[in-house]
Amino acid sequence: MEYNNKVIVNFSYEEFGYPLLFMLSLTLLGLECPLGYFFIMAMLFYSFKNNRYDFLIQCTMLFGAFRYYDDDIAFPFKLADVALVICLISTLLYRKDKTLRYLLGLTFIYFLFLFIIAKISDEAIFVQFRRLRLYMYIIYFMFPLLVFSKKKFEIEKLFNHLFIYVFIISIFIILVTGEVSLLFNTDINYGDYSVSQLEERAVHKNSKSNNRQIHNGICGSLHIEI
Repeated sequence: MEYNNKVIVNFSYEEFGYPLLFMLSLTLLGLECPLGYFFIMAMLFYSFKNNRYDFLIQCTMLFGAFRYYDDDIAFPFKLADVALVICLISTLLYRKDKTLRYLLGLTFIYFLFLFIIAKISDEAIFVQFRRLRLYMYIIYFMFPLLVFSKKKFEIEKLFNHLFIYVFIISIFIILVTGEVSLLFNTDINYGDYSVSQLEERAVHKNSKSNNRQIHNGICGSLHIEI
């Protein structure tokens, strides 16, 4: 079977430099380095002026933190909450749009359902709102509309830019989980267990499984003989 509509994506080495620099700047925030704030703000300003696709991806990574930095330490407030407020305000700008009116209506019905559930609980609504707002981040779909307001948007270009960031993140993960473990002889943790502990549990589980099969085989043969 031949696919005549294949999309060939080509990248140059220069395209990886700018995203890599931004992700290293996020790492500076995690290290509590003051230069990280300067680099990030400068790069966001540059991206907003020159490439909205990079700006959207970079803002998403900055708002979400994604363990690049501790948002409780790096900023006096959570940037994800700032994004939530921006997106809620943006609904006022797009409330007359016929395409979005139905989607926004469903979204606010979902918000209303969350508040009704919260009111049923015995805890105060203010206490529950700290967790409730996590479910309201779904409104973030409004942020790309603000970023590309009066700008041409192409989903293929977004995926092309996104692939560069995903590729760099994958390289980071390989380096951290592979080479660092080998060079420094460290044991990397996955959840509550380290790699060596997971391997021991797997070997123990396989051993128990093999013993069980041998036992079943012996019992089966004895049963036939009887």
